[in-house]
Amino acid sequence: MRKPLLRYLKSQKITNPRKTSFVRLRRSITAFLLLVSLLGGLYVQLSSSQHGWVSAIDRALAPVQQEKFQVGAKVADPPSPGQRGITIRKVLGPTPVKLDYLLCSIDDDPEQINAFGLYHPADLAITCLNLQNLGIQRSFIATHLHWPDLDIASNGTLSTAIGQFKQAVIATPLRRQFTASPISPAFFRSSVPLSSIDGDVSLFPIVNHQSHPPTIEVPENTWIGFSKLESETDVESLPLLARWDQRIVFYAPLLHLIQEAGATLNEVRVEPGSFIRLGNAGHFIPIDAFGRFHPNSALTTPQAARQISSAMSANTSIIGARQEAAIITARGMDTDRFAAVEAPLDQLTQLLHTPRAGNPETVKRLPVWAEITLLFLLSLLGVRCSGYSFLRSSTSYLTIIILLWVVLLILYHSVHLWTPMSSYLSALLICWTLSTILAKPLARS
Repeated sequence: MRKPLLRYLKSQKITNPRKTSFVRLRRSITAFLLLVSLLGGLYVQLSSSQHGWVSAIDRALAPVQQEKFQVGAKVADPPSPGQRGITIRKVLGPTPVKLDYLLCSIDDDPEQINAFGLYHPADLAITCLNLQNLGIQRSFIATHLHWPDLDIASNGTLSTAIGQFKQAVIATPLRRQFTASPISPAFFRSSVPLSSIDGDVSLFPIVNHQSHPPTIEVPENTWIGFSKLESETDVESLPLLARWDQRIVFYAPLLHLIQEAGATLNEVRVEPGSFIRLGNAGHFIPIDAFGRFHPNSALTTPQAARQISSAMSANTSIIGARQEAAIITARGMDTDRFAAVEAPLDQLTQLLHTPRAGNPETVKRLPVWAEITLLFLLSLLGVRCSGYSFLRSSTSYLTIIILLWVVLLILYHSVHLWTPMSSYLSALLICWTLSTILAKPLARS
């Protein structure tokens, strides 16, 4: 029967100079196992954020488990680079919606105040500048910005005006057609890669063409989303996501809410069939596997805090104004055809009447020196166990792993400290595997 590695080496009686090599070999093997297991554990510890399988192990063995999404569940914030510890938030239920917006409507201009007619980029540019003078920093322009017959200068005026907002969102309908168009630069920077989605996106609608693309140059401060998916069958649910090449594009009102939440697109977490999370402290918007949101038909849309017409935006007083966000829409008998997003206040109300994240609860991580010390002690213990028989050493390794997990659970519940299991688990498994592999040839010798 094969003897285990270190036990076999220890059993060699040193009765002549030839067998002194076993003493040296035993010491070399011990040092080798200790060094490799320690370095392997350190590598996993330092590069855990770069490997998905390591993060999966840490999540599975963490004392704080990700609960199924529902009101009252506790969910962890996605880890940020260099972050030590875990931030937990409770999912809170929906609250009454308040639309603290300035609603600016493009009407039929019955008093003929507009300088260039019913709906012209130069008049819209003047409206944007008037809103900025009223203290508006973020705008959601829910109308088509499509004037293919106008010159570059007219379209450029509006582009410059929109670029002076702190942030802005514009909208255009998308569809899927036989001849695909490459994703535009504006949609590219307003989207996220498929690889960032936590789940299966195969059921998401596919798009590859803009029906009424903006004729203005989209400024860097502006995101563009779809107002409608024309190639999809109209259903009662609301599509929020679609696939374009290797990117995920967003519904325009959803992009606006992401800006209102103070989040970046990289901070938006999408789990198909579960939710879209608007940053760590934002809303959880429930979606199905198709990326659709199911509205509440019984929900009543409140009025916007302030309402003005675009033609009268220059005559509106700033006294008492506190709104920093505006929605520009078309609401006239003739201008209604220029609306890209129908009833934007209704859509925003539905998306805002959703669960939201509660206050953060931080679980601190062990100091670096404590983690390295623990890793060294476990590696040393693993080397010691390699001297037992195969059955005994295997049982010892499994016992160590189970006891370690129990100790970490006690550590979390008693003093609210946490440390990932992956590095310790890697060190023990490396030592276990190498000692088993090296024992065979040495036993035959």
